[in-house]
Amino acid sequence: MLILSRDGTPATGSPLWVDTFDVRPSETREVAFRGGNRGIWMNHCHNLPHAHQGMMLRLRDDGVTTPSGGSHGAGPGHGPTT
Repeated sequence: MLILSRDGTPATGSPLWVDTFDVRPSETREVAFRGGNRGIWMNHCHNLPHAHQGMMLRLRDDGVTTPSGGSHGAGPGHGPTT
């Protein structure tokens, strides 16, 4: 992922490409990523209580379904993404 901004302030200096990064309470990050492998992907917090509280999201390319078909887990914030 490429870090674009932290708390609304654009990143400066050399581009920072990372696999993981910290987000402290009430902080926000804007990131970009290259999606070269179509499918269904989960982004999540590595702090499991946080993940349980909702710091997870599923990215699904248009036209991709789960192995069991349909939109398993679809709901607010879990819709199709390209």
